[in-house]
Amino acid sequence: MHVLIPYLAGAASTFVATFLIQVYVAPRVETRKRRLERWEKAVLDLGEVLSTTISDLAMKARSAQQLFRWTAELVGQPALNQDQVKRDLAQLRIEARDVTDAFHDLLDFRSRWLFDSVSMYRSSDMVVEFKWAFRHYQLHMTELAPGDWQEVPGERFDAWWDTERKLRAEMSAKIRQLAHSKHPLRTSLRMRGRRLRYRARDRWKKIGAKPAEVSASPGEQGAVPDPKA
Repeated sequence: MHVLIPYLAGAASTFVATFLIQVYVAPRVETRKRRLERWEKAVLDLGEVLSTTISDLAMKARSAQQLFRWTAELVGQPALNQDQVKRDLAQLRIEARDVTDAFHDLLDFRSRWLFDSVSMYRSSDMVVEFKWAFRHYQLHMTELAPGDWQEVPGERFDAWWDTERKLRAEMSAKIRQLAHSKHPLRTSLRMRGRRLRYRARDRWKKIGAKPAEVSASPGEQGAVPDPKA
């Protein structure tokens, strides 16, 4: 009997360890693996969209807008058939508006989930750099409304599109780094220390926070005594 006890204890510990691994460890590892695979696919998909669809639509939108602006300068010139100029201008306005709306819709809706998926690992230095590049691009896109390109001066029109191309190239470069880096999700010691400081600060704020004061009801603030009492 004494010989069987160590054997049974070892078998029981092995069974418990195997059970815990299968129930708790393995599912978490598998979930993390699938999550990483989805993230890597989002990086590749976003890189392809930036270099193809978004780039093509941006070029088409700028060309259509520029052609409309050039045609608008012909209005009022006596040497030209003004009726034809106005018809061409109306058609060019429709074409430019449609391709501009398609460009903004692609950025705001169809590609937004890819941007959010890539920005999922916020502790990674490279992901943070991409997130900032994407944020700068977003802010730039809001500086000019989809319909303002018809009225802005030529210098501002060219400068806006040149900046758009530059910021889009920076985003593409960050995506390329994520796609080809051996350690894209590595976090620097500086970033880890910053996260620890933020967590400690939030924890101390919660500890030192005073409970919300509950305002007294009108009857509790100052009840008027009953003279008949």
